[in-house]
Amino acid sequence: MKFWDGISSKIGANEAVKGKKQDYVINKFLGIGSFNNSYLANGNIFLKQYTYPIKKHKNFLKFKNRLEKIYNKINNLTFTENIIETFEYKNHCFIAREYEKDAKTLKKFVSQNPSIENRLSLLKKLILPLFEIHQNDIVHTDLKPEQFLILEDKIILIDFDHCIDEGLNIYAPAMTNYWYSPEHIKSENISFHSDVFTFGLIVYKLLTNIHPFYKKIKEGKYEEAILKKSEYIPINEIYKNTLPINLAECIDSMLERDFKNRPKTYEVYEIFTNNL
Repeated sequence: MKFWDGISSKIGANEAVKGKKQDYVINKFLGIGSFNNSYLANGNIFLKQYTYPIKKHKNFLKFKNRLEKIYNKINNLTFTENIIETFEYKNHCFIAREYEKDAKTLKKFVSQNPSIENRLSLLKKLILPLFEIHQNDIVHTDLKPEQFLILEDKIILIDFDHCIDEGLNIYAPAMTNYWYSPEHIKSENISFHSDVFTFGLIVYKLLTNIHPFYKKIKEGKYEEAILKKSEYIPINEIYKNTLPINLAECIDSMLERDFKNRPKTYEVYEIFTNNL
């Protein structure tokens, strides 16, 4: 084992980085994101490396403080990832969390074409992470199917890099624009309402196998579709009016352009947990 030199852009297998609580030996490279690399370390730890050097990050201290504040919160929650530590090494920021070996992402679940009954029953669990973080004044801002991990007994929400406290009331862009809300697109303040919109996109995809604006995505007109709700097909038209009316109306209203017309998170929670 040798420690990473901080020069190469990617950490090699059997190289290590030094954390505050422990050293992390890289087992394998897992993937690359917009601003980070991810690895399996020590056999059971998911390690994220921010590829942008700290010294070139003008707002790093603010970014770091926000992350630490958010992670201190989510480590006390039930339906979120468990963060081991955040640390700096060789001019890079790292986050270590528990690696859920047997977890399945919601994206993977949908790709396996489950039965309608299994899709509907999953809604009761799917709303719990979003309801919990909103109850604790956390706005995720970057929801997508890959962020929901299905475990044997529950679903957890991961990847809080772009999270904000509701009180901060700032714009925190990510790079996954097919899951943007109108507020993301217009560079307006992101709030609970924005998460509700994106969650509506995810639920629609879960229940129908298609993104509600997939035609516009193929045409490269996603932003136009979101801002105008153009060519949107109400979900009960796809289900031929077999979904419970209150559920169908809730999903349709989550995708309203004006956030004032969207349901509150607790209203979605009540419908998903009490009426299915």
